[in-house]
Amino acid sequence: MWKKKTKKSSTQKPKKSKRELAEYPALDPSLNLKTRTELLDYDYLHKLNAEELKWLNKFTEEYVNASINTVNPRKNLHRSKALKKDCYDRNNARNRDVLTRQKAFNKTFYLDDIAKKGYDDRERLNSRIELKMMGVMDDKGRIKRKRKSSP
Repeated sequence: MWKKKTKKSSTQKPKKSKRELAEYPALDPSLNLKTRTELLDYDYLHKLNAEELKWLNKFTEEYVNASINTVNPRKNLHRSKALKKDCYDRNNARNRDVLTRQKAFNKTFYLDDIAKKGYDDRERLNSRIELKMMGVMDDKGRIKRKRKSSP
């Protein structure tokens, strides 16, 4: 009934991802995280030769992606501790930034979008009635302010 799990033979190689197959993956926004796509705006890539593209790919891996080679540190462009720390700090700050994360999930909205949607009169009336019932708004449509109590 149940099939036995067999061991994979050592001759089988794992499939490579699109990023591993790409020649310059750090320069392709579709192969990077959505939080980094705004930083990968190179409109001059077609003008660079292979050597320059290779260098820019390496620089972008370190500077934007904070992917620093720890096995062979002499191959890094950012060799000093201060430069490495700067790469890591920049990446951590970007990951903590709420706006960047919301943009990555397409959860942002702008005032222009709200103005375009608008509200019909029925929705406005209902919201005013609710605010009056909660005691936030008076009969003339003004928002009540809480008075500070004197000591």
